[in-house]
Amino acid sequence: MARIENKNRLFRKMKMLGKDVSGEVRPAMEQGAEQITSLMRHLAPVLKKPRKGRRAGELRDSVIWQYKETPEKDLEILISAGSNNPNGPFYARFVEFGVHEQKKGQTRLTIGKRGRRRRWKSRRTVGMIPPHPFFFPAFRAYKRSVGSSMTKAAKVALKKNAGRS
Repeated sequence: MARIENKNRLFRKMKMLGKDVSGEVRPAMEQGAEQITSLMRHLAPVLKKPRKGRRAGELRDSVIWQYKETPEKDLEILISAGSNNPNGPFYARFVEFGVHEQKKGQTRLTIGKRGRRRRWKSRRTVGMIPPHPFFFPAFRAYKRSVGSSMTKAAKVALKKNAGRS
């Protein structure tokens, strides 16, 4: 069994390094979140002319990033589009994944909570809306580069602060 001398000093130093590393990684995270959201805004479809209850560019403008409010994890960023944003449109998920055609009175079978089968009839006709993905392709495009830039920032911070007592 290994024995560690000066445990308290080691734990103090590790706690101090954690704060320094989080301070260095935070700008890399912000830059990565800005890159991802700018590509999402670029890929989001924009209405050519406004319709009832919708304005041109509403979906594009609803793409935001913000720090997640958790006490134990201060290095967490949330990127959202649509209804997660307080002023965003509700239909972001329909644009991202599309909607299958559904006719009035058509009986649908779904599996509900606890595996129970449920039948229901649709109340109105909804045409097929093809998917126009904008959220996940942008995330996948920058996932590796943002992760590597955060790792690089953490390594630089550790090397810079490792020599301090």
